[in-house]
Amino acid sequence: MTIDDFIVLAESAQSGDASSQFKLAKCFTVGDVVNKDYIQAVIWYAKAAEQGNSDAQNSLGVCYKIGRGVEIDYDKAVYWFTQAAELENHKAQYNLGLCYFYGTGVEQDYEKAMCLYSKAAEQGNRDSQNNLGTCFYNGQGVSQDYDKAVFWFTKSARLGNPYAQLNLGNCFLKGQGVDQDYEKALLWCTKAAGQGLNEAKEKVNSIIETIKNF
Repeated sequence: MTIDDFIVLAESAQSGDASSQFKLAKCFTVGDVVNKDYIQAVIWYAKAAEQGNSDAQNSLGVCYKIGRGVEIDYDKAVYWFTQAAELENHKAQYNLGLCYFYGTGVEQDYEKAMCLYSKAAEQGNRDSQNNLGTCFYNGQGVSQDYDKAVFWFTKSARLGNPYAQLNLGNCFLKGQGVDQDYEKALLWCTKAAGQGLNEAKEKVNSIIETIKNF
């Protein structure tokens, strides 16, 4: 973005356009053209969120959850995640699912977390797909089902989620939900390791040693 583009965007945001307000907030968040300014980002996220912009609502929720530009306030984080999730924003559904899973700002509820992960996963949210797979794998909020765990790990892994790649590799390694296959286990763990996941790097070395001993 050029400075001229930024000026046009700022003028549009000031005129009340919610989409422009959200984009302006993102500029302050990442430091695009202007210096990073989380307080200004929150101001503009809030303006857009109040107008029903679900992306801004989700981003505002994140700000309250991690204390970026505002004091940490889990109740407000949950409020804004909920507003956006009800508008079918998959990022908000994922974030709200995390809140219910860990009991952040709400009572811990694995079933509600599962429901929210499912909605986001169906929209292609790879993080939710991995978390949904983890719920099926561990039997959290649902009956344990390795087949469904593998189904969701695979979807997420193919979208490049390193944790899902590692989880899928572990399933192939242990023969859970799939036939045991060390080569496929090595393939997926290697993909995860290639993204810098240290646990995956250790798993790759372990699998290689196992294969050598055959």
